[in-house]
Amino acid sequence: MHDSTFGVARAPPLGRNPPPPCGKKSHLARNCRGHRRQNVITGLAHVCFVVSDLEASIKFYTEVLSFTPAFDFTNEQGERFGIYLHVGGRTFVELFQGNPAETAPQQSYQHFCLEVDDFDKTVEELRARGADLTDVKLGMDHSWQAWLSDPDGNRFELHGYTAESWQAPHLR
Repeated sequence: MHDSTFGVARAPPLGRNPPPPCGKKSHLARNCRGHRRQNVITGLAHVCFVVSDLEASIKFYTEVLSFTPAFDFTNEQGERFGIYLHVGGRTFVELFQGNPAETAPQQSYQHFCLEVDDFDKTVEELRARGADLTDVKLGMDHSWQAWLSDPDGNRFELHGYTAESWQAPHLR
């Protein structure tokens, strides 16, 4: 259970836990195969970037990529220092004003990938909005891809699955 008021996780109230799948109540869950859950991670909730110009980044993400502002982070003086942008479904991008050079120097981030439904139409629309996209190509995994960057140089892959995509057997 998550208490969003304080941003901390806490255990569910006593007596509300469902019985374990194996029916045994007197042992530790980690010792029982029946307690192991598949898919404990259900999806990508958000990606966070420190950006050098928050307003330019907001313009890029909202006007070029059509993300929708969800909520702002403001200080006690009411000044915005960050924003949460809705990508779609249960996925967001979080932006904070700062110095991108001060982030972890050994970070291995290379890019993040955005799935699109109609690849050709999306590429056409993004180019019309001023996005500088690479040429579209079919990747090694048999999925369509094109690349672009935000104002701070963070790289994005646009991704379109095909019936032959290597990921296809795992999609729901």
